Amino acid sequence: MNEANPGRLDPNGRVIKLSGANRGIGAAITRHLHEAGYRLNLGARWPGAIEQSAGDDCMHQAFDALDPESAQGWTDATMANFGRIGGLVNNADPAAVPINAAFEPLP
Repeated sequence: MNEANPGRLDPNGRVIKLSGANRGIGAAITRHLHEAGYRLNLGARWPGAIEQSAGDDCMHQAFDALDPESAQGWTDATMANFGRIGGLVNNADPAAVPINAAFEPLP
């Protein structure tokens, strides 16, 4: 429990993956979580743009919501760097996923 904000999780040591982090709402969420003390791995199709907005202490990873290998690589990199994942903010551009896309359940 976070004593400063009752009812909210303590950000100390918590790792959050955030997709679509390079602009708009994603950039605003990034700033908020970063200022709150969360450790971040930020995913975007062009991670170089994230570095400018998030700072050097956030991990930046190429991520394409349409590429399952990209998602696995992002997860693997997060685990290798931080050893855990405490949360996921899925802010990837919904226009990037076709309406008729087939989704498979994860194991």
